[in-house]
Amino acid sequence: MKRRTNLTLLALIALSVRSTVFAGMPVSRPIETAGYLNRLERAVWRVGNTDDVAIVAMTREVVASRRWDLISDFFSDLSFLGQARLFDVSLLEPFIEPIQGLNTGDGLPSQLASAIRDSIVVYRWPRDVRLAVYREALSRDGTFQFDSTGQFLKPPSGNAAWGPNPHIWMSWLNAAAQAEAEELDELLPVIERACKERYTSSESSYIQNVSLPLMRLRLDRDWTSRYLRAIEGAIGGLQSPDAAESVALIRKCLLRITRKAVPPLDKGLLAINEKLQHLRINHFHAQRAAHFSELAIDARLGGDAIGTIYPLGGAVSAPIAINRPSPRLPHSARSRSPNPATTVFILEAIITKAGHVRDIRTLHPPSDASRAETEGVVKAAVARWKFKPATLNGKPVCARISLSVPVLLK
Repeated sequence: MKRRTNLTLLALIALSVRSTVFAGMPVSRPIETAGYLNRLERAVWRVGNTDDVAIVAMTREVVASRRWDLISDFFSDLSFLGQARLFDVSLLEPFIEPIQGLNTGDGLPSQLASAIRDSIVVYRWPRDVRLAVYREALSRDGTFQFDSTGQFLKPPSGNAAWGPNPHIWMSWLNAAAQAEAEELDELLPVIERACKERYTSSESSYIQNVSLPLMRLRLDRDWTSRYLRAIEGAIGGLQSPDAAESVALIRKCLLRITRKAVPPLDKGLLAINEKLQHLRINHFHAQRAAHFSELAIDARLGGDAIGTIYPLGGAVSAPIAINRPSPRLPHSARSRSPNPATTVFILEAIITKAGHVRDIRTLHPPSDASRAETEGVVKAAVARWKFKPATLNGKPVCARISLSVPVLLK
């Protein structure tokens, strides 16, 4: 039997070369793909439990499209939930066969289907079985197999092949990442020992820079403050070669704060968001981190994440701007022409039920490298605008609107 890679939920992440958080590369995604991923995020970034019903409905739509670019991106983000046991992975079982039937010429759909199948097996293991499996994998160097009950399988001797039955492949790196995601913090000493014995920067930097810090943070009773300090430290790494890991650490800290903390909103979180909004203008990784901080703040404000978006007109009243700070252009973005010129940016955005601006897109002028810095400044300013939200029968609702922002270049 041909040896497979590690088919835990972590493998789903590796399958998608478009994964912006883990691959760390800025990627232009189609609007339809971005729309599904935004909906998936809104099902996750909320106080309380993940909306499994909404996620299954989205998965059904994505798989039915038979578009591998959309499917791979969607499952790459979905793997983050399954790995952390925030979503019932067994609900994905009906989608294995349709994904298996896709033909992309490179075998990736089959790998994804196998990864989902094996992930369901791991998800159904009781906690004590998962602890035993991860402990066993962490004690060994290399990649090993476990059967469907979690029993370790000794490698065949000599040149003999593995048996014909499908088994779960797992390395100590997989086990460490899974243990952290599932908050099995009693394995912290075992992971620290494994890192000390088998650490190489190329293989285990994610474990060293993300998994171990998070597990150590959770041992402190004042975990909220510790998470915020960890985010502050990770912000400094957004411009380093390990920026993708800094984004991953920020994302995980913010998600745990969002799901476990209670209102009122911590001022430290607002300060972090302000810092990330300032950095996001010129740095892709800061843009990703700022996006996660916005999602966290929306959730902590009492569920101000984007829900149903209502068209304006009829019983739906238009939002009204109550605070519109003007864009402040840096010197490098100002025109050198002696005659001042005004450029009008037409933006589309969603105004949430709390009056915040989200999902900002530029409609005009077309994106251009010469205007990229100015466009970033304009969007950052509009993101700070405050509105009286749209209403339907007197109740606040989300609405999509167009905004005209004149910018004087001088």
